[in-house]
Amino acid sequence: MLVTNRESRRLLEIIQVQGEIAAGDLNQDRAMQMIVDRIPELIGADGALIASPDGDRLVYRAGSGVGPEVIGWDYPRDAGLSGLALDRRAVLICDDTHADRRVHTKLCRRLRARSLLCAPLVHRDEEVGSLTAFARSAAAFDDQDREVIGLLGRSLAAHLHHAAGFAVASHQSLHDHLTGLQNRRAYELRLGQETARAARDGSKLSLCLLDLDRFKAVNDRFGHVAGDEVLRAVARGFDRRGRHRDTFRIGGDEFAAILPDCDTEAARVAIRRIVDDLDLGSLTGRGITFGVSFGIAAGETDPRALHAAADLELTTAKHLRHLMPAGPAAEGLRAKPAGRAGEPNPPVRFAEPAAQPASG
Repeated sequence: MLVTNRESRRLLEIIQVQGEIAAGDLNQDRAMQMIVDRIPELIGADGALIASPDGDRLVYRAGSGVGPEVIGWDYPRDAGLSGLALDRRAVLICDDTHADRRVHTKLCRRLRARSLLCAPLVHRDEEVGSLTAFARSAAAFDDQDREVIGLLGRSLAAHLHHAAGFAVASHQSLHDHLTGLQNRRAYELRLGQETARAARDGSKLSLCLLDLDRFKAVNDRFGHVAGDEVLRAVARGFDRRGRHRDTFRIGGDEFAAILPDCDTEAARVAIRRIVDDLDLGSLTGRGITFGVSFGIAAGETDPRALHAAADLELTTAKHLRHLMPAGPAAEGLRAKPAGRAGEPNPPVRFAEPAAQPASG
């Protein structure tokens, strides 16, 4: 069988696109955009769209030949040709959207699409989306076009599947599975970035290290399930104050907060508010109490020096905790006031070294 020059060029272009996808240098968004940009020239389409599943709907995530407002449009999966292609695991052609009842008529009119070519994006039976080429004339696509979009769809589906898996693995490697906070590895990476930025820009940077007091007693008396609940309660406190991105669980009952553009006094206020607002839920009714000691440091542009300075402040705070008398708080040690009437001791107390007077 003779192969025309046009077919040879198209075959080479397909191989090139597949090679770019397989190279693995593209993230999900860039890979999808590259495909929708190349589809029109490969099969003579007026544009192309990629949609991803979101429950029982499909949402456009990348497109060519359409305006930017189209990205984000969603439609019922069972009301269009893309959803049907996913269900059947087959590339489907529509020669005329004006007469084909399988298509989402309103959506086709908004896109001014007269012909459709829809390929499922499926890898190892996992659905990652759908790839649709469209033309503004009827009967614009043939079986060769079907073959081309099917090949590209399979390559793209495999890439998106592996990229999603890599993203999940990357997230897991930088987050603590119990609290959802970032972990020690993420802390060390971020601290290095922020100290470098502070050194470069001359911006403020504070670091707060926190440690739970009497946490071992909670585990010993109430069990590790209760201890886990305490850790999650502390993590929720950071989240409620919008500090989730800046906070880390760096040890068993040890936490850190990296506070860019923040001096020590502002950091002190922010941490006190977080501790004051901790919602312990059922823990309080069960008589579970614990303390939070913290130390804050600033002014260092070396990450190890900054951590060491904050750790020294934390050690001082914990020492003050142990010297705290049974009555009023000792000088330099703040204690959270009792919560409800009839509650003799607050469920959470916090300790810090006394703030030093400003020099000058």
